[in-house]
Amino acid sequence: MLARSKRGAIEDVLELGHGFSREMLGMLVLDGLATVVTETLIANGATFKIERMQITDAGRFAIRG
Repeated sequence: MLARSKRGAIEDVLELGHGFSREMLGMLVLDGLATVVTETLIANGATFKIERMQITDAGRFAIRG
């Protein structure tokens, strides 16, 4: 899923929408297979912090084998 998206995927969507556990996502980051990028979104005067996970080159290599 991360490999198909250029910008990555929002962490909450991966957890709630696709059943990935927070621990599994954390292990991907600790193993260097993914990174977390924090973005600020402003909508209707409210500010939100969004954590987007992106695959790393090492993650892409692991998928290809």
